[in-house]
Amino acid sequence: KDIQNYAYDAPVYLAYVDFDEIEQLYSRQWTVMTDLIRPNVTAEARELTGDGTMCILLTGTTSTGNRILTIYKSNPERTDWTLIGNIPATASPALSRNGQLIDINIRGPDPEALSPLDQIETRYRYNASLNRYEQDSRVKIPGERTEQLQLQAVLNGGHAAAETFLAGLWNYDQAGTMGEQYLSFDPSSREIIFFGDDVEQIFVWQTSTSTRTGLSLFSSNISVRTLARSLEIEFVSVDSIRVRVTEDAKLRMRLPAWDGLYRRTATQAVHVESIAAIPSVVNARYQGAIGRLNFSADGTYEQISGSNVLRGRYAFFSIDSEQVLELRPDSGARELYAATFPDTQTLRLNRIRLGAHGIQSIHESVITLTMQK
Repeated sequence: KDIQNYAYDAPVYLAYVDFDEIEQLYSRQWTVMTDLIRPNVTAEARELTGDGTMCILLTGTTSTGNRILTIYKSNPERTDWTLIGNIPATASPALSRNGQLIDINIRGPDPEALSPLDQIETRYRYNASLNRYEQDSRVKIPGERTEQLQLQAVLNGGHAAAETFLAGLWNYDQAGTMGEQYLSFDPSSREIIFFGDDVEQIFVWQTSTSTRTGLSLFSSNISVRTLARSLEIEFVSVDSIRVRVTEDAKLRMRLPAWDGLYRRTATQAVHVESIAAIPSVVNARYQGAIGRLNFSADGTYEQISGSNVLRGRYAFFSIDSEQVLELRPDSGARELYAATFPDTQTLRLNRIRLGAHGIQSIHESVITLTMQK
């Protein structure tokens, strides 16, 4: 059925359907409501416990925002399935063989550590006598502590803060080499752009669910809404994310694989060249409809409008020979403007965003500022 007919936060049910030889039709034999909610749920069927019985692994988010791995095991002589594991899954589960059994390893942030970058690996092993998975070991893995306060603030700020963190252009990092594959997140217009191998896809950003390590989001193609794509995004550092596609209804065409590590695009990336500071801007004061915009030689700025004062840092750079001004306020999302200088006393700013093909105008009114003595 059309996915739009269901609430995005509706509970997920697991059902067992069997073929009735007498009635010559399929009928539901057993069903259970899980702790998971739509839409970002993945399912996998495989043998785990070494006795030949099939297990269903469901990974997703609960109504409280926690990610868990739920495991049900089939009963050969009955139609119902037994719950044998409800495992916190702060990161993607890794399965490893232990003889005939399959261990489940979860590596993610240490819940007892102050830094989200400190790692801990927890191993769960099947206990045949109790017919369930139990925690077998926990190993602390010290991580980097740089940028921990900034990243922790984002992770503690809910899905709105996480969306703001994602805003902008991210470049695929393959073995430390920046490739020609990008993801662009625009929370204001609710768009996600996938670009790679000369293929550009625009998806509507439908929903977001914050997790302890980042964001889980659901999107649909802007032209064909039935083409859905779900992403699990882990915030590795303030400048890098790890992306995993958990659901992808694809077109019948060759598309790049989107999973992997991405780094925030710096001013040097995507044919962006640093340029020397413009002498008329450094230590200059401008006045216009937005109030006063004061630039300092140390890279800081003030925007004063009435009693409101916004402070932050700025940078000028060029993209394809066009001058761009980036304003990075101390609190809030960055702003990008195409900057032109009709004369030595005038600065004109046109709000833009950076997409997969470079500068894209947002079609807002041009801001004209005049230099003040």
